[in-house]
Amino acid sequence: MGMEPSEVFACSFFEQLGFSVNKIPEAEGKRADLAVQDGIAEYIVEVKEKLDTGSQLNWSQGSYSDSGRKIASEPHSTSNRLDGIIKDARRQLASTPASTTALRLIFLVFTGPGADMFVRRALFTFYGVQQVVPNDGEGDGLNCVYFHNSLAFNLKDVDGLILMENEELQLCLNEFSANYSSMQESKLTLSMGGAIYDPARFAHDDGVVVLRSDISRRNEEEVLKELKRQAGIAYHTITLNRFYL
Repeated sequence: MGMEPSEVFACSFFEQLGFSVNKIPEAEGKRADLAVQDGIAEYIVEVKEKLDTGSQLNWSQGSYSDSGRKIASEPHSTSNRLDGIIKDARRQLASTPASTTALRLIFLVFTGPGADMFVRRALFTFYGVQQVVPNDGEGDGLNCVYFHNSLAFNLKDVDGLILMENEELQLCLNEFSANYSSMQESKLTLSMGGAIYDPARFAHDDGVVVLRSDISRRNEEEVLKELKRQAGIAYHTITLNRFYL
């Protein structure tokens, strides 16, 4: 059975860790792509590729009247397209027969000059991240995790994401998943060393604030009030952009 290039990347990654990898046979209805064994744990993996960050580029005329060049700005923000892709991958994981202890992962592949923006956008989308800065202008800005409604919170049967940025990989854990403890202790997590994004591990000096609260995320003003209550500092939201010529 043939494999997509992204599936080849994923297989190579797991095989280099010494894990065994098998392609999951196609069946009626979509299923995940790979069944992986590390000798102790089983992983069910859905692979997605070619996620174009250019869909959120905003083009404007250049600043010089005698120039036809345009400037593109790309926001560091969540992505509705990625939201849909992650939810679709989750459905494929859920429709794949496996034991209740199997760890279910989404392997997202992006290559090219915009790969780092893809990774940032994937993190923002999965964890509901929002950039905030102090109202008084004193102190550094932060990434606030769970500021928005979070896919991680809502997709409790997705144990994590593996993000491939060209040849670099990062494992993102879902602290709300039913198998979070098993995922933390897995050979996969241990093998990733420092290439882990796990809000449960963040310290206060990581440039990240984790907003754990039962309040609704629908009203930004209320979320900011709760952030001030927890952090002791009044913040406002910002959206940073990358600019291209």
